[in-house]
Amino acid sequence: MVTRSQLLDAKGYAQVHFTFNGPCTRLIGPRGGVKINVIAARQSGMVKTWKRDTERFLMPVRRGLYDNGYIDQDNAEYWHLADDCPLNT
Repeated sequence: MVTRSQLLDAKGYAQVHFTFNGPCTRLIGPRGGVKINVIAARQSGMVKTWKRDTERFLMPVRRGLYDNGYIDQDNAEYWHLADDCPLNT
């Protein structure tokens, strides 16, 4: 889960993984091939915050050439930072 403070501390273009359909997975085939199932997105703009509602935030992200979206307080539980990915362990 991504928190508001993690998004505000991210300098430049941080890598963020999207795990809406399930966790990041690593599948090993019968002949030893490894297939990693991760949908990666990158930050495409500044994090927007509100003074009246301190829990509210909005960060635009981009995946590929034409797929754009946002990380906000409603869907932050489906995102995690690339450094916190369970596949790195």
